[in-house]
Amino acid sequence: MGQSNTDQWTLSVFHGLYNVRTKQIVRIVIVDDSKTYAIRLKHMIMRIVQVQDFQSLEIKTFLKLSDAEKYLHRFKCTLVFVDNIFPCRSTGLMMVDDLLRSEQCPTKVVVMSGDSLSVDDKPLVTKIQKKLINIETVRAFVIHAGISHRLSRRKLHTIKRKLHTVKLTQSEWSLGKDPRPLRVRQMTRVISDDIQPVKDDKFGIVWF
Repeated sequence: MGQSNTDQWTLSVFHGLYNVRTKQIVRIVIVDDSKTYAIRLKHMIMRIVQVQDFQSLEIKTFLKLSDAEKYLHRFKCTLVFVDNIFPCRSTGLMMVDDLLRSEQCPTKVVVMSGDSLSVDDKPLVTKIQKKLINIETVRAFVIHAGISHRLSRRKLHTIKRKLHTVKLTQSEWSLGKDPRPLRVRQMTRVISDDIQPVKDDKFGIVWF
């Protein structure tokens, strides 16, 4: 019996005693002849992407267009980063044009280049210069592809600050302090002073 190819199988997760659900694989591909740049981009993606319980993440890096083409025509990928210029005659744009016509068309494709690229009207393809690739642009591509992601540090800081403000407000109310602004407290006091109680002698009720 020959060795089984693990790429042909997907993971399964058990729910209860009898139900089995196949895990959804989020496939991200990086194609670049620079191994250093590909690893750097992969680390950025790993910092951003956060898959759900029913998903599994698979990030593949390829240094040659030919190897990437074989994989991309075999598996449906969610997000693809591909460099445009390679030592061979083929380019990243040529591979993308062929890939968009295939059955395994990716959800989102990002074509990178050291030089500026012409803009076209392909909705699934974004062209960008490599110098503009950073943690925020990668996060935008991940979101555009519909992949679950972690919140940025700025958003986490904003959420923590809001939670801290709510806790302070609750503690002030518990200590008997009115956390409302002074102008609001004074206005409320004036309105309260203008309202005089009216006693109903018939029923013994005091109305305000």
